[in-house]
Amino acid sequence: MKKFSFMSLMAAALVSLSASATDYQLIGGFNGWATTDESSKFTDKGDGTYVLEYKGTVTTDFKIKSWEKEWNNAEIYGAPTADAVLKVGESFTLLNGTASQNINTEGGLSLTNPKFTFNPTALTLLVEAGTAEAVITYDIWGNFDGGTAWSGVALTETDGVWSASNVEFKAGAQFGIRELADGAQKTWIAATSAMTVTETTTVDMQVNGTNLKINAGTYDFSFNPAELKLAITKVNGGGGDEPDPTPEYKDLYLVGAQFGWDFASTEAYKFERNENVYTITVDAGMVGGATEKNWKIWDGTWNYNFGCGAEQPVAAVEYDTWFDGGNFTFTTEPNVKTTITLTLVKGSDVKDSSIPSKLLIDVPSAVENIEAVEEGAVRFFNLQGVEVSEPANGVFVRVANGKATKVVK
Repeated sequence: MKKFSFMSLMAAALVSLSASATDYQLIGGFNGWATTDESSKFTDKGDGTYVLEYKGTVTTDFKIKSWEKEWNNAEIYGAPTADAVLKVGESFTLLNGTASQNINTEGGLSLTNPKFTFNPTALTLLVEAGTAEAVITYDIWGNFDGGTAWSGVALTETDGVWSASNVEFKAGAQFGIRELADGAQKTWIAATSAMTVTETTTVDMQVNGTNLKINAGTYDFSFNPAELKLAITKVNGGGGDEPDPTPEYKDLYLVGAQFGWDFASTEAYKFERNENVYTITVDAGMVGGATEKNWKIWDGTWNYNFGCGAEQPVAAVEYDTWFDGGNFTFTTEPNVKTTITLTLVKGSDVKDSSIPSKLLIDVPSAVENIEAVEEGAVRFFNLQGVEVSEPANGVFVRVANGKATKVVK
Protein backbone atom coordinates (compact mmCIF):
# COMPACT_ATOMS: atom_id res chain seq x y z
CA MET A 1 0.00 0.00 0.00
CA LYS A 2 1.29 3.43 -0.93
CA LYS A 3 2.13 5.60 2.11
CA PHE A 4 2.02 9.39 2.49
CA SER A 5 3.96 11.33 5.11
CA PHE A 6 2.24 13.83 7.41
CA MET A 7 4.28 16.65 5.90
CA SER A 8 3.31 15.78 2.34
CA LEU A 9 -0.37 15.70 3.29
CA MET A 10 -0.04 19.09 4.99
CA ALA A 11 1.73 20.54 1.97
CA ALA A 12 -1.01 19.29 -0.33
CA ALA A 13 -3.66 20.77 1.92
CA LEU A 14 -1.89 24.13 2.00
CA VAL A 15 -1.60 24.15 -1.79
CA SER A 16 -5.32 23.40 -2.05
CA LEU A 17 -6.21 26.16 0.41
CA SER A 18 -3.93 28.60 -1.39
CA ALA A 19 -5.50 27.80 -4.73
CA SER A 20 -9.01 28.37 -3.40
CA ALA A 21 -8.23 31.41 -1.21
CA THR A 22 -9.86 34.70 -2.16
CA ASP A 23 -8.15 38.07 -1.88
CA TYR A 24 -10.12 41.25 -1.38
CA GLN A 25 -9.73 44.97 -1.96
CA LEU A 26 -11.44 48.20 -0.94
CA ILE A 27 -12.87 50.08 -3.90
CA GLY A 28 -14.58 53.45 -4.15
CA GLY A 29 -14.38 57.06 -5.20
CA PHE A 30 -11.15 57.50 -3.22
CA ASN A 31 -9.29 55.33 -5.78
CA GLY A 32 -11.46 56.00 -8.83
CA TRP A 33 -13.17 52.61 -8.42
CA ALA A 34 -9.99 50.97 -9.70
CA THR A 35 -10.49 47.19 -9.79
CA THR A 36 -6.83 46.27 -9.08
CA ASP A 37 -5.41 48.85 -6.68
CA GLU A 38 -2.52 47.32 -4.72
CA SER A 39 -2.70 50.07 -2.08
CA SER A 40 -6.25 49.03 -1.14
CA LYS A 41 -5.69 45.23 -1.02
CA PHE A 42 -6.52 43.38 2.20
CA THR A 43 -4.10 41.01 3.96
CA ASP A 44 -5.37 37.56 4.95
CA LYS A 45 -4.74 37.14 8.71
CA GLY A 46 -5.37 33.40 8.62
CA ASP A 47 -8.16 33.50 11.20
CA GLY A 48 -11.02 34.25 8.83
CA THR A 49 -10.44 37.99 8.82
CA TYR A 50 -8.76 40.31 6.33
CA VAL A 51 -7.06 43.56 7.33
CA LEU A 52 -6.26 46.71 5.37
CA GLU A 53 -4.23 49.55 6.91
CA TYR A 54 -4.65 52.30 4.35
CA LYS A 55 -2.23 55.21 4.26
CA GLY A 56 -4.16 58.28 3.24
CA THR A 57 -7.80 59.36 3.08
CA VAL A 58 -10.79 57.20 2.22
CA THR A 59 -13.92 59.18 1.36
CA THR A 60 -17.45 57.98 2.00
CA ASP A 61 -19.08 55.65 -0.56
CA PHE A 62 -17.03 52.49 -1.00
CA LYS A 63 -17.38 48.70 -1.20
CA ILE A 64 -15.29 45.55 -0.83
CA LYS A 65 -14.80 43.22 -3.79
CA SER A 66 -12.80 40.14 -4.63
CA TRP A 67 -9.40 40.86 -6.16
CA GLU A 68 -8.69 40.79 -9.92
CA LYS A 69 -12.24 40.07 -10.95
CA GLU A 70 -14.42 42.26 -13.09
CA TRP A 71 -17.65 43.49 -11.55
CA ASN A 72 -19.88 40.93 -13.25
CA ASN A 73 -17.87 38.02 -11.80
CA ALA A 74 -16.78 39.49 -8.47
CA GLU A 75 -17.84 38.83 -4.92
CA ILE A 76 -19.16 42.21 -3.77
CA TYR A 77 -19.78 43.35 -0.21
CA GLY A 78 -21.56 46.57 0.70
CA ALA A 79 -24.22 48.13 2.88
CA PRO A 80 -27.51 46.23 3.33
CA THR A 81 -29.57 49.38 2.61
CA ALA A 82 -28.95 52.82 1.13
CA ASP A 83 -29.51 54.52 4.50
CA ALA A 84 -27.24 52.21 6.55
CA VAL A 85 -24.39 54.20 8.14
CA LEU A 86 -20.92 53.01 9.14
CA LYS A 87 -19.66 54.39 12.46
CA VAL A 88 -15.97 54.39 13.29
CA GLY A 89 -15.12 51.88 16.04
CA GLU A 90 -18.40 49.95 15.68
CA SER A 91 -19.00 46.67 13.83
CA PHE A 92 -20.93 47.22 10.59
CA THR A 93 -23.11 44.49 9.06
CA LEU A 94 -22.51 43.87 5.36
CA LEU A 95 -24.57 42.43 2.52
CA ASN A 96 -22.95 40.13 -0.06
CA GLY A 97 -24.12 40.47 -3.66
CA THR A 98 -25.07 42.92 -6.37
CA ALA A 99 -28.01 44.20 -4.31
CA SER A 100 -25.60 45.67 -1.77
CA GLN A 101 -25.31 49.47 -1.60
CA ASN A 102 -22.28 51.74 -1.29
CA ILE A 103 -21.04 52.04 2.29
CA ASN A 104 -21.58 55.53 3.70
CA THR A 105 -19.77 56.90 6.74
CA GLU A 106 -21.62 58.71 9.50
CA GLY A 107 -22.08 62.34 8.50
CA GLY A 108 -20.25 61.70 5.23
CA LEU A 109 -16.94 61.96 7.09
CA SER A 110 -13.67 61.11 5.37
CA LEU A 111 -11.49 58.46 7.07
CA THR A 112 -7.85 59.34 7.78
CA ASN A 113 -5.28 56.50 7.74
CA PRO A 114 -8.03 53.96 8.43
CA LYS A 115 -7.64 50.33 9.51
CA PHE A 116 -10.32 48.00 8.08
CA THR A 117 -10.99 44.54 9.55
CA PHE A 118 -13.23 42.51 7.25
CA ASN A 119 -14.83 39.13 7.98
CA PRO A 120 -16.48 37.72 4.82
CA THR A 121 -18.00 34.78 6.70
CA ALA A 122 -19.58 36.81 9.50
CA LEU A 123 -20.34 39.65 7.04
CA THR A 124 -18.87 42.33 9.30
CA LEU A 125 -16.56 45.31 8.86
CA LEU A 126 -14.80 47.24 11.65
CA VAL A 127 -13.12 50.56 10.91
CA GLU A 128 -10.66 52.33 13.18
CA ALA A 129 -9.62 55.75 11.87
CA GLY A 130 -9.33 59.45 12.34
CA THR A 131 -12.11 61.45 10.73
CA ALA A 132 -12.43 64.78 8.98
CA GLU A 133 -15.33 66.63 7.41
CA ALA A 134 -15.17 66.13 3.66
CA VAL A 135 -15.06 69.09 1.29
CA ILE A 136 -17.97 68.69 -1.16
CA THR A 137 -17.66 70.01 -4.71
CA TYR A 138 -19.30 69.25 -8.07
CA ASP A 139 -18.18 68.88 -11.67
CA ILE A 140 -19.57 68.04 -15.10
CA TRP A 141 -18.23 64.65 -16.15
CA GLY A 142 -18.53 63.68 -19.80
CA ASN A 143 -16.96 62.74 -23.12
CA PHE A 144 -16.92 66.32 -24.38
CA ASP A 145 -15.34 65.47 -27.73
CA GLY A 146 -17.83 62.65 -28.42
CA GLY A 147 -15.10 59.99 -28.09
CA THR A 148 -14.41 57.32 -25.49
CA ALA A 149 -12.32 59.41 -23.04
CA TRP A 150 -14.19 61.09 -20.17
CA SER A 151 -13.02 64.08 -18.15
CA GLY A 152 -14.37 66.76 -15.82
CA VAL A 153 -15.16 70.48 -15.86
CA ALA A 154 -15.27 72.01 -12.37
CA LEU A 155 -18.38 73.86 -11.19
CA THR A 156 -18.01 76.99 -9.05
CA GLU A 157 -20.35 77.63 -6.11
CA THR A 158 -22.25 80.89 -5.47
CA ASP A 159 -25.07 80.95 -2.89
CA GLY A 160 -25.60 77.20 -3.11
CA VAL A 161 -25.70 77.04 -6.92
CA TRP A 162 -22.81 75.48 -8.86
CA SER A 163 -22.06 76.92 -12.30
CA ALA A 164 -19.79 76.69 -15.33
CA SER A 165 -19.77 78.80 -18.50
CA ASN A 166 -18.93 78.17 -22.14
CA VAL A 167 -18.65 74.39 -21.90
CA GLU A 168 -18.15 73.00 -25.41
CA PHE A 169 -19.49 69.66 -26.60
CA LYS A 170 -18.84 67.86 -29.87
CA ALA A 171 -21.27 65.54 -31.65
CA GLY A 172 -21.93 62.27 -29.82
CA ALA A 173 -21.17 63.67 -26.34
CA GLN A 174 -22.98 62.78 -23.12
CA PHE A 175 -22.51 63.78 -19.50
CA GLY A 176 -23.68 63.83 -15.88
CA ILE A 177 -22.83 65.62 -12.63
CA ARG A 178 -20.39 64.21 -10.07
CA GLU A 179 -20.64 65.04 -6.39
CA LEU A 180 -17.06 64.94 -5.10
CA ALA A 181 -15.89 64.42 -1.52
CA ASP A 182 -12.32 65.65 -1.07
CA GLY A 183 -11.95 65.44 -4.83
CA ALA A 184 -13.13 61.80 -5.11
CA GLN A 185 -16.45 60.83 -6.67
CA LYS A 186 -19.12 60.36 -4.01
CA THR A 187 -22.33 60.38 -6.04
CA TRP A 188 -23.36 60.21 -9.72
CA ILE A 189 -26.21 62.60 -10.56
CA ALA A 190 -27.95 62.51 -13.94
CA ALA A 191 -31.34 62.82 -15.65
CA THR A 192 -34.48 61.13 -14.33
CA SER A 193 -35.07 59.63 -17.80
CA ALA A 194 -33.33 59.34 -21.18
CA MET A 195 -33.08 62.65 -23.01
CA THR A 196 -31.04 64.67 -25.50
CA VAL A 197 -30.30 68.34 -24.78
CA THR A 198 -30.87 70.41 -27.93
CA GLU A 199 -31.58 73.88 -26.57
CA THR A 200 -31.96 75.94 -23.40
CA THR A 201 -33.78 73.85 -20.78
CA THR A 202 -34.02 72.89 -17.10
CA VAL A 203 -33.55 69.20 -16.29
CA ASP A 204 -34.81 67.22 -13.29
CA MET A 205 -31.90 65.20 -11.93
CA GLN A 206 -31.56 62.22 -9.61
CA VAL A 207 -28.87 60.15 -7.93
CA ASN A 208 -27.71 57.30 -10.23
CA GLY A 209 -29.80 58.72 -13.07
CA THR A 210 -29.43 58.34 -16.84
CA ASN A 211 -26.58 60.03 -18.73
CA LEU A 212 -27.69 63.09 -20.68
CA LYS A 213 -26.95 63.20 -24.40
CA ILE A 214 -26.32 66.64 -25.86
CA ASN A 215 -26.13 68.18 -29.31
CA ALA A 216 -22.88 69.76 -30.37
CA GLY A 217 -22.54 73.33 -29.17
CA THR A 218 -21.48 75.61 -26.31
CA TYR A 219 -23.54 75.73 -23.10
CA ASP A 220 -23.70 77.38 -19.66
CA PHE A 221 -24.67 75.26 -16.63
CA SER A 222 -26.20 76.04 -13.22
CA PHE A 223 -26.78 73.12 -10.83
CA ASN A 224 -28.80 73.33 -7.60
CA PRO A 225 -27.96 70.25 -5.46
CA ALA A 226 -30.69 70.99 -2.92
CA GLU A 227 -33.40 70.90 -5.60
CA LEU A 228 -31.61 68.50 -7.98
CA LYS A 229 -32.26 70.89 -10.88
CA LEU A 230 -29.81 71.54 -13.72
CA ALA A 231 -30.37 74.71 -15.79
CA ILE A 232 -28.72 74.54 -19.21
CA THR A 233 -28.40 77.60 -21.46
CA LYS A 234 -27.33 77.11 -25.06
CA VAL A 235 -24.81 79.83 -25.95
CA ASN A 236 -24.37 78.84 -29.61
CA GLY A 237 -24.60 75.85 -31.92
CA GLY A 238 -20.86 75.31 -31.94
CA GLY A 239 -21.09 74.14 -35.52
CA GLY A 240 -23.25 71.20 -34.47
CA ASP A 241 -26.35 72.39 -36.33
CA GLU A 242 -24.51 72.42 -39.65
CA PRO A 243 -22.85 69.52 -41.46
CA ASP A 244 -19.16 68.94 -40.92
CA PRO A 245 -17.29 70.32 -43.96
CA THR A 246 -14.77 67.44 -43.72
CA PRO A 247 -16.81 64.42 -42.58
CA GLU A 248 -15.22 61.09 -41.70
CA TYR A 249 -17.49 58.29 -42.86
CA LYS A 250 -17.43 54.84 -41.25
CA ASP A 251 -18.37 51.39 -42.52
CA LEU A 252 -21.89 50.50 -41.42
CA TYR A 253 -23.61 47.12 -41.01
CA LEU A 254 -27.03 45.61 -40.29
CA VAL A 255 -27.22 44.08 -36.82
CA GLY A 256 -30.14 42.35 -35.14
CA ALA A 257 -32.09 39.19 -34.45
CA GLN A 258 -31.91 38.12 -38.10
CA PHE A 259 -28.27 39.07 -38.68
CA GLY A 260 -26.62 38.61 -35.27
CA TRP A 261 -25.65 41.20 -32.67
CA ASP A 262 -21.87 41.07 -33.01
CA PHE A 263 -19.33 42.00 -35.65
CA ALA A 264 -18.42 38.41 -36.55
CA SER A 265 -22.06 37.71 -37.44
CA THR A 266 -22.86 40.94 -39.26
CA GLU A 267 -19.75 41.39 -41.41
CA ALA A 268 -21.65 39.87 -44.33
CA TYR A 269 -24.31 42.59 -43.99
CA LYS A 270 -22.14 45.58 -44.80
CA PHE A 271 -23.65 48.63 -46.50
CA GLU A 272 -22.22 49.94 -49.74
CA ARG A 273 -21.42 53.65 -49.54
CA ASN A 274 -21.44 56.36 -52.18
CA GLU A 275 -20.36 59.54 -50.36
CA ASN A 276 -23.10 60.14 -47.79
CA VAL A 277 -25.52 57.45 -49.04
CA TYR A 278 -25.39 53.90 -47.62
CA THR A 279 -27.28 51.06 -49.35
CA ILE A 280 -27.79 47.34 -48.73
CA THR A 281 -30.13 44.78 -50.33
CA VAL A 282 -31.33 41.78 -48.31
CA ASP A 283 -32.50 39.11 -50.75
CA ALA A 284 -34.04 36.96 -48.01
CA GLY A 285 -36.22 39.84 -46.84
CA MET A 286 -36.38 41.40 -43.39
CA VAL A 287 -37.81 38.38 -41.63
CA GLY A 288 -36.51 38.97 -38.09
CA GLY A 289 -35.47 36.23 -35.69
CA ALA A 290 -37.23 33.31 -34.10
CA THR A 291 -38.53 35.29 -31.13
CA GLU A 292 -38.09 38.99 -31.94
CA LYS A 293 -37.82 41.41 -34.88
CA ASN A 294 -35.32 44.00 -33.60
CA TRP A 295 -32.56 45.37 -35.82
CA LYS A 296 -30.31 48.42 -36.09
CA ILE A 297 -27.56 49.97 -38.17
CA TRP A 298 -24.14 50.12 -36.49
CA ASP A 299 -20.40 50.66 -37.08
CA GLY A 300 -19.22 47.35 -35.57
CA THR A 301 -18.27 48.79 -32.17
CA TRP A 302 -21.51 50.15 -30.61
CA ASN A 303 -19.81 53.55 -30.36
CA TYR A 304 -22.04 54.69 -33.22
CA ASN A 305 -25.37 53.18 -34.20
CA PHE A 306 -28.59 54.35 -35.82
CA GLY A 307 -32.11 53.52 -34.68
CA CYS A 308 -35.65 54.77 -35.09
CA GLY A 309 -37.19 57.87 -33.58
CA ALA A 310 -40.76 58.15 -32.35
CA GLU A 311 -42.23 56.42 -35.40
CA GLN A 312 -41.28 53.04 -36.86
CA PRO A 313 -40.42 53.14 -40.59
CA VAL A 314 -42.47 51.44 -43.27
CA ALA A 315 -41.66 50.63 -46.88
CA ALA A 316 -41.41 53.34 -49.54
CA VAL A 317 -41.59 56.22 -47.03
CA GLU A 318 -38.59 58.26 -45.87
CA TYR A 319 -38.15 58.55 -42.10
CA ASP A 320 -35.83 60.39 -39.74
CA THR A 321 -33.33 57.98 -38.23
CA TRP A 322 -31.48 58.95 -35.09
CA PHE A 323 -28.03 58.30 -33.73
CA ASP A 324 -28.41 55.76 -30.88
CA GLY A 325 -32.18 55.58 -31.39
CA GLY A 326 -34.50 52.68 -30.65
CA ASN A 327 -34.59 49.31 -32.39
CA PHE A 328 -36.31 48.98 -35.76
CA THR A 329 -38.98 46.28 -35.98
CA PHE A 330 -39.97 46.51 -39.67
CA THR A 331 -40.27 43.06 -41.31
CA THR A 332 -41.40 41.54 -44.61
CA GLU A 333 -42.55 38.14 -45.74
CA PRO A 334 -39.70 35.66 -46.43
CA ASN A 335 -37.77 36.08 -49.70
CA VAL A 336 -39.15 39.55 -50.37
CA LYS A 337 -36.04 41.37 -51.58
CA THR A 338 -35.61 44.52 -49.48
CA THR A 339 -33.30 47.47 -50.12
CA ILE A 340 -32.41 49.76 -47.22
CA THR A 341 -30.93 53.19 -47.91
CA LEU A 342 -29.48 55.39 -45.17
CA THR A 343 -28.76 58.97 -46.26
CA LEU A 344 -26.74 61.27 -44.03
CA VAL A 345 -27.19 65.00 -44.46
CA LYS A 346 -24.63 66.00 -47.08
CA GLY A 347 -21.37 66.67 -45.28
CA SER A 348 -22.35 65.10 -41.94
CA ASP A 349 -20.60 62.01 -40.62
CA VAL A 350 -21.98 59.11 -38.58
CA LYS A 351 -20.85 60.78 -35.33
CA ASP A 352 -23.07 63.81 -35.81
CA SER A 353 -25.99 63.14 -33.47
CA SER A 354 -27.41 66.65 -33.95
CA ILE A 355 -28.63 65.95 -37.49
CA PRO A 356 -31.16 63.20 -38.24
CA SER A 357 -30.30 60.89 -41.11
CA LYS A 358 -32.93 59.65 -43.55
CA LEU A 359 -33.97 56.02 -43.88
CA LEU A 360 -35.78 54.60 -46.91
CA ILE A 361 -36.88 50.96 -47.09
CA ASP A 362 -37.69 49.82 -50.60
CA VAL A 363 -39.62 46.58 -51.19
CA PRO A 364 -40.12 46.71 -54.96
CA SER A 365 -41.45 43.19 -55.34
CA ALA A 366 -44.17 43.89 -52.80
CA VAL A 367 -46.11 46.65 -54.53
CA GLU A 368 -44.98 46.86 -58.13
CA ASN A 369 -47.08 43.84 -59.06
CA ILE A 370 -50.33 45.32 -57.78
CA GLU A 371 -52.74 45.08 -60.68
CA ALA A 372 -54.47 48.12 -62.11
CA VAL A 373 -58.03 48.59 -60.92
CA GLU A 374 -61.10 49.90 -62.66
CA GLU A 375 -61.77 53.63 -62.76
CA GLY A 376 -63.44 54.68 -59.52
CA ALA A 377 -62.73 51.41 -57.71
CA VAL A 378 -60.67 51.48 -54.51
CA ARG A 379 -58.49 48.60 -53.31
CA PHE A 380 -56.07 48.25 -50.39
CA PHE A 381 -52.85 46.24 -50.20
CA ASN A 382 -50.40 45.63 -47.37
CA LEU A 383 -46.73 46.45 -47.81
CA GLN A 384 -46.02 42.96 -49.12
CA GLY A 385 -48.49 43.49 -52.01
CA VAL A 386 -51.25 41.29 -50.61
CA GLU A 387 -54.75 42.68 -51.06
CA VAL A 388 -56.60 43.46 -47.82
CA SER A 389 -60.38 43.67 -47.81
CA GLU A 390 -60.76 45.54 -44.51
CA PRO A 391 -57.51 47.37 -43.68
CA ALA A 392 -57.00 48.14 -39.98
CA ASN A 393 -54.20 48.74 -37.48
CA GLY A 394 -51.36 49.30 -39.91
CA VAL A 395 -49.94 50.96 -43.00
CA PHE A 396 -51.43 50.12 -46.40
CA VAL A 397 -51.26 51.10 -50.07
CA ARG A 398 -54.51 52.58 -51.39
CA VAL A 399 -54.99 52.18 -55.15
CA ALA A 400 -57.65 54.25 -56.90
CA ASN A 401 -57.98 55.96 -60.29
CA GLY A 402 -54.53 54.77 -61.33
CA LYS A 403 -52.78 56.25 -58.30
CA ALA A 404 -51.21 54.49 -55.28
CA THR A 405 -50.90 56.31 -51.95
CA LYS A 406 -49.81 55.28 -48.46
CA VAL A 407 -52.51 55.33 -45.79
CA VAL A 408 -52.44 54.55 -42.07
CA LYS A 409 -55.46 52.81 -40.56
